[in-house]
Amino acid sequence: MPTDSSTTENANGTVSAAVATTAPPSRRLLALEALKIRNFRFLVASDFFGFIGLNTRMMVIGWVVLELTDSDGWVGLVAGLPAIPVIFLALFGGAITDRINRRTIQMWTFMLLASLSLTLGILVGLDKIQLWHIVVVAFPSALLATLRMTAGSAMVVDVVGRQLVFGANAASTAITNIARFAGPALGGWLLAKHGADMAFYLVFFSLTTGAIFLWFIRIENPVKADKSKSLLADFKLGITYIVGTPELRWLAVLALSILAAGISMPLVPRWARDVIGSEADGYAVILVGGGVGGLIGAIALMLAPPFKQLAKLLVVVAVVWSIAMVGFSFTTTLIPAAIAFGIQGGAVVWWANTIRTMFQLAARDDMRG
Repeated sequence: MPTDSSTTENANGTVSAAVATTAPPSRRLLALEALKIRNFRFLVASDFFGFIGLNTRMMVIGWVVLELTDSDGWVGLVAGLPAIPVIFLALFGGAITDRINRRTIQMWTFMLLASLSLTLGILVGLDKIQLWHIVVVAFPSALLATLRMTAGSAMVVDVVGRQLVFGANAASTAITNIARFAGPALGGWLLAKHGADMAFYLVFFSLTTGAIFLWFIRIENPVKADKSKSLLADFKLGITYIVGTPELRWLAVLALSILAAGISMPLVPRWARDVIGSEADGYAVILVGGGVGGLIGAIALMLAPPFKQLAKLLVVVAVVWSIAMVGFSFTTTLIPAAIAFGIQGGAVVWWANTIRTMFQLAARDDMRG
């Protein structure tokens, strides 16, 4: 039966991607309209547990590497070095998500990431963990996380349709930002009280739960890719499409600015320990501050009216984030650091939601991945 003015939902809760693109948006909050769709609720639940796992994993790995090496360089290398080849492989990942069931991709990436985290937890529990163990799993983990993110972003339009995509992204961001502070809060408590192995086990449980929720999603009449072409041909076609589409070309350039946020993340555990003088619990408090800020920003997104000047919005958000980052660099106590990191978290939410929406709306359905 119809559930809102822009999508069609069948009795079993599936949404036809082919028809969910043309009706005018409802006057009610688009985020609440999107949450009425059964498939979207399962997708958000999966993202919630997935983000708990991924954020906890990021936190505990940063702390373990710092404890093993006492080196900012290694913390940064483990966090950032795998992203360099992944940037290029992610382009092939986009072609893959246009050829293979996006739900299946996310389920497998969650389960593989969960298995890698379980392995690290066992090594820590046996007191056998070494730096090379973390380095070895860093690259496949980064690749899997990127592939999951690509498939998940492309799948939003499949589930809710184009008219609800901004509201759906806002609702998803609000709920997953609860995970952004719940994950580090739980992980930080486990890390401080019971050790890194228990934090890794939390990651395993969360990612496995995220995969289970994906199992219940069913999409009727999904967009079919032309599999008569090879993956390499699809990749070349995608690059040609991006280069030949001005909106996508400039959005791709803008997307690279997220590297600035990535550069700052490996500095946080060192800042917490050596500048502020906190242990793992203080590190967790700063990350929780980022999650709380992200949640506030996401709620503001849900309540905001649709924006017509999305490009101008990106500029404003980038300026806010930059000011907060400079402010963070002057902090020497825990609460101001958490507040500054929270402002950054809120800005990142607006930035990510806006640029993701612009990508989703600018791309053809068959080229969205």
